[in-house]
Amino acid sequence: MAGETDIEGAVGPIDDVALEEIRTVFTRADGLVEDAGFDSRLDPTKLQIHFRDGIAEATWCRFDIRWF
Repeated sequence: MAGETDIEGAVGPIDDVALEEIRTVFTRADGLVEDAGFDSRLDPTKLQIHFRDGIAEATWCRFDIRWF
């Protein structure tokens, strides 16, 4: 898994408005997403999408999304 410093150069601040829109799209996926929320409400740095099922034998899955 990549660390928090995996992006080089100036990319600008986290776009929390875009992350909220992405969250809405994922939560509307009926039955697929268990939970979708930010790592911090005061200073969000990523959106965490938790799925009910994983890939192959995995019983769960999570995507972390950062949007600049």
